[in-house]
Formats: sequence, structure tokens, C-alpha cells
Amino acid sequence: GSEYYSFVYMSIFLYILPVIITWKILQKAGIEGWKSLIPIYNLYLMFEICEMPGWYVFPILITFISECFMESNSNLPLSLDFILLVLIIFSAVIEIKFAISLGKHFGKSDGFIVGIIFLPHIFKMIIAFDLSTYQKVCSANTNNIGQNNTDYTETKNQDDINGEN
Repeated sequence: GSEYYSFVYMSIFLYILPVIITWKILQKAGIEGWKSLIPIYNLYLMFEICEMPGWYVFPILITFISECFMESNSNLPLSLDFILLVLIIFSAVIEIKFAISLGKHFGKSDGFIVGIIFLPHIFKMIIAFDLSTYQKVCSANTNNIGQNNTDYTETKNQDDINGEN
């Protein structure tokens, strides 16, 4: 009896906490938090705020589904095992790029980004509830950690256009 309720409460907690964290991060980025309630779309939005391609959702989804399938059917052909391995590696690379970009967009240090890579739920919770603010970074290039990735564009005010200084 009580073990069942413990399992139910723990399951609810493990579902609700990531939704709350995503809600808060999306709000910091200027997106309505309720959108974190929509599975898959919330992941798409997280990629969007990190200025990463939205199609990255698909390899992550395929990897998740295939990992579930692999556990239930271990007699897969070797070629399919290889394809799944490549997908898992590709998804891991996407997750690392995501961690780097998320950290940079919230002004975090390289050490904090390493934390996001290895303990994502804890460090995303810190981002969600700390005082950091979302910083849009044009042309974010997450392959160059520690370099200035901002693409500065020159803007002119009306006085410069009219020749009045």
C-alpha cells in the first residue's frame, strides 16, 4: 500500500519538477511558461531560446524511443544497433551543445556549464531560480567555448542618418 503511494508521489515529483524548471527558464527568456506543459514543444522552445535548430528535437526523440525499444528487444540486427549507437552519440553532442548555449545565454561561467553537462537537472534548477537574466546572443557559436560569440551589428540613429551630430 504505502510503497505504491511513495512511487506515485515520487513519479509526480519527478515529472512536475522539470516542468517547473522549464517554465521558469522559458519565462526568463520572455516565453509564456505554460508552454512548458506541452511535451516535445517545450524541448523545441528550449532549443529556440538557445538559438539552436528546432529540428534537434527529432534525434533526441528518436534516441529516447529507440533506447526504450532496445531494452524491450535485445535481438536487434547489428546494423540497427550501429545506427542507434550513432544516434545516441549525436544526441549526446546535441545535449552538450545545448548545455553550453544555455549557460552562455544566462551569463554562466565555463565551470557552471560543465555542471549543466554532468548534472543538468540541478544546474537548470539554479538557472531557473537564481537572479540571472536571459541574454540573446546573435549568431551563437557553441563550438568556441570561452570566446566572444556575439555578432555586433552597427546601428545608426536618426541624427547620424540626417548628418546631424
